[in-house]
Amino acid sequence: MTLWQRHLGGLALLSAAIVTIFWRDAADMAGIWWHSSTFTHCLLMVPMIGWLVSQRTALLRPLTPAFWWPALVWMAGAGLVLSLITI
Repeated sequence: MTLWQRHLGGLALLSAAIVTIFWRDAADMAGIWWHSSTFTHCLLMVPMIGWLVSQRTALLRPLTPAFWWPALVWMAGAGLVLSLITI
């Protein structure tokens, strides 16, 4: 397993955990994106990011992914604030 695969796997697990914890909010956001003509462009973000990354794959391969642990503290704090706001 390469370093990129390990980091992307960790990112996928973290993203799945966030969506699982905040599934109601994620479902509400997806519903708004799907039904509101003002926000339907949000549905294009994931394919667009994928396309942009695929355009730069050759430039990204030599880079070494880095783990920055303070980001986990920020994400946990943001999740706590979101939990307190939605109570």
